[in-house]
Amino acid sequence: MACYGQVATLKSAVKLEQEQQFLIAKKLQELTGSKNIKLKPVFDESLIAGFVVEYGSSQIDLSVKGSIERVKAQLDTVEV
Repeated sequence: MACYGQVATLKSAVKLEQEQQFLIAKKLQELTGSKNIKLKPVFDESLIAGFVVEYGSSQIDLSVKGSIERVKAQLDTVEV
């Protein structure tokens, strides 16, 4: 079942160009099966680089900050 007219929050470390936002929205539409996703851009320099997309209860984290946090979580589980 496809959703229509959904809004996704796009957090990025720098302002993204319209073309970049379009490509992200297009990929999100492919992943979700939604016909019309509007992006709500939010600037968040704490991400260092990359972006995070929040859509409904899902999150796609392609930020440097998220990568660092995932590596840290893995290292915290390693016994030395």
